[in-house]
Amino acid sequence: MTFVIPNHFLDKEPQNVISTDDIFTVSNMSKENNDNIVVRNVMHVMIMLVKGTKHLQYKNTKKILKAGDIFFLTQGNYFMREVLGKDGKYESIMVCFDDTFVLDFIAKYKVELDTSLQSSVVSFTSSGALMGLMQSYLQYIHASFEHKGEIVKLNNLGVRY
Repeated sequence: MTFVIPNHFLDKEPQNVISTDDIFTVSNMSKENNDNIVVRNVMHVMIMLVKGTKHLQYKNTKKILKAGDIFFLTQGNYFMREVLGKDGKYESIMVCFDDTFVLDFIAKYKVELDTSLQSSVVSFTSSGALMGLMQSYLQYIHASFEHKGEIVKLNNLGVRY
């Protein structure tokens, strides 16, 4: 079975979704291992792995990611396996975005890119700071208040805190 991301999550009518004009965020939790998942990203995605591990295969590369890791996947096809953590849960936060968002971000913050380096996957290893970021994001996603997406849009408008 092939999962088209983010459509798969929208079809399930998740309750913990934040959606703006160019970003879609969802909190995903499972209590069963998911083996041999074929994923087709129609958007780029940043995945924050909260619990469990994810085995990722693309092209001729295999990567194992653990709780606390953050990784970025470009649009494309991937094979994945989700493995439950010691507490019997797999949990991740997915932030999907399109080319326009990336190009606007690069322009706004004047990011200089080394175009000689190309990769479909970029990952950051777990640290206390990344775990704190994930926990804050989870609290925000699970909070109940109107117009969650409007707060996310503030940063896109250049509002400084």
